[in-house]
Parts: sequence; structure tokens; C-alpha cells
Amino acid sequence: MTSILQTVYAPPLEREYEAWIVAAIEQYFLQTNRRFAIWAVSPEYEVAWPADEYLFADSKLVGLQFKQAKLANYTNPGFNRLYWVLHQPLGQFELIQRTPEIFYCLPTFINRNFRAVALDHCLFWRPDDRINKNLWYDNRNSRSPYNNIKTADRWGSFLESVLACSIGKRVKSQKEAASYVRTLYNKARNLQQQRADQQQNDLLQHDPQQADSGFYLLAIEL
Repeated sequence: MTSILQTVYAPPLEREYEAWIVAAIEQYFLQTNRRFAIWAVSPEYEVAWPADEYLFADSKLVGLQFKQAKLANYTNPGFNRLYWVLHQPLGQFELIQRTPEIFYCLPTFINRNFRAVALDHCLFWRPDDRINKNLWYDNRNSRSPYNNIKTADRWGSFLESVLACSIGKRVKSQKEAASYVRTLYNKARNLQQQRADQQQNDLLQHDPQQADSGFYLLAIEL
């Protein structure tokens, strides 16, 4: 049995993964003495700009959408059974496909005893133009085109690509950064309205605790 995939008490909730990984990102930047800001984006609240003008004189913005790690069989864990589901909320997957600055942050551990090293056990991944909302760490038997994403970026290579300006949205002023954040908030509100409309029309049930959670913006000074 692989210890990193063992269940301790219960599988972590999405919001637990968020808290552990965000704390680890903050600690990383504090230790490396690079100015940054990371904050949750929610359509429930007005835009709040948490960073000062100097931070955004020349910076990169990257969106991170956290997802809960799951196992197809918790009694017999293995990396071929590790997966993530991207179905909710309505429209989120398609929005991320169209927005190259947003990445899924996918934890690769189930054992909550690994929370102190959570950032070391995450994949940073984007979908291509194929529509399939089931991801597998390494399951070649799955019909999903995303059935083997274990080679996606880890934190070190992901951050190096950001700093090399290969990925992320470069902004050169506070005004430009604030405009981009406002655009993302508006997109989040549109998704919320789409979901509300579909709930009315189709009586589709959604988890209110999960639907709008897990989306963060990370700003890094270059």
C-alpha cells in the first residue's frame, strides 16, 4: 500500500487542500524573499485589491483552480486509481480552456499527514482543446484523453516557467493588473449565473460548498 495515498481519518476536503497548499506557497515566497500576493476569487464578493502599487510595477498573474484528489478504490489505493473530477461548477472547465493564465492545481496525495509538504505533491496542469472532465494520474485503461497527466509541471518547474514569462499574464502597472482581476471576477459572476439558470431549468443539484471554492490568483513580482 502506498502511504501517500492512505486515508488517515478521512480523505481531505477540497478546502483543506486549498488551505495547505496556499500556506505552502506563502511560505515559499517568504523564504525566497520575493514579493507576492495570493488571494481567493469569489463572485460572492466585490473585487478587493490586496497588493500595493509597487508590487505590480512589473509582475505576473496566474490563476490557480484547486481540485480535490480522489481514489477510485480507497481500500486498495494506487496511483492508477488517483483522479480528479472537473465537472463543477458549470462552465468552469471551458473557461479555463479559454484562459491560458489559469491552471488547475491538483494534489497527488490523500494522506493528510503529508499536508506539511503539500506543495511538493501537486500538479499544475491545463487542458487542451478536448472536452473531457475526468483526469487520471496514470490510468491507461480510462477512455479519457487525460488519462496520464503525471508528467505535468510540479511547483519548481511551474514557477520557473512563470518567472521566465512562458506562462501567466504579465502586467506592468497597477491599473492593468486591477483591470485583469476585474475581468476574472466578472467571468466568475457569469458562471454563477449560468449555474443558477441551469438549476432552475434542469433541477440540477450542485454542492454549494464546492461550486465557487478553490479559485485563487497569484501575483509574483518579476
